[in-house]
Amino acid sequence: MIYTEYAKAAERHLETCTHLVHVLEEQYQKKEVGSTLSNRELKEKLELLSNLYYLSGYIIECVYSYALCQYIGMNLTDDVKTQLPQRGVCWSYNSLTRNNNTHAIYRQMHKMSGSNDLSYFTTHNVSGISAIPILGGSQNMSSPNAQILFDNWSAEVRYSISNQLDYANVFDFFRECEKIYRLTRQNITFDYV
Repeated sequence: MIYTEYAKAAERHLETCTHLVHVLEEQYQKKEVGSTLSNRELKEKLELLSNLYYLSGYIIECVYSYALCQYIGMNLTDDVKTQLPQRGVCWSYNSLTRNNNTHAIYRQMHKMSGSNDLSYFTTHNVSGISAIPILGGSQNMSSPNAQILFDNWSAEVRYSISNQLDYANVFDFFRECEKIYRLTRQNITFDYV
C-alpha cells in the first residue's frame, strides 16, 4: 500500500459518511418526528448510526496517517509496510526519526485518545497545523458529544451496535471528523498518484 491511499481512503470514508447522514435524516429522523419506529427500523437506525460512528473515526485515522507520511517525506510510490520500518516507524507502536530526533508514535488498536500522539504535528511545529483540532494544538473537539465519542473510539466500542448512540452525538462526531479532514486538506499538501 502506498501512503497516498490513506488520503483516498479518508475521502471515500467522508463520502460514505455524508451519504449515511442523509439516509439517517431522511428515512429515520424525519419519520420519528411524527411516529414511532418499528423494531426493525430501530435496529436499522442503530446499525447505521454505528456504521457512521465507525467510519467517521477512520476519516481522522486515515487523514492523520497520510499527513504523517507526507510530513516525514515519503515518496509517493513508497510502500508503507516496507518504508516505514526503514524510517524507524512501526505503525502500531514505535518511533519516528526526523532530523536526527526520535519521536514516539503510539496508536495501539487504533484508539485515538489519551496516550495517542495525535498532537505530534504541533510539538514539531508543522506549518499550518495549529488550525486543525486534534492534530494540531487542542486535543479537544468543539462539541462535548463528539469529544466523548472520540475518546471512546476503540475496537470494543466501534465494532458494536450501541443504544448509547443517537443522532445528535454521532452527527456531531461526524461533523468534527469532516472538519478535521477539510482543515487537513487545506494545511497539508495532498498529492495523489
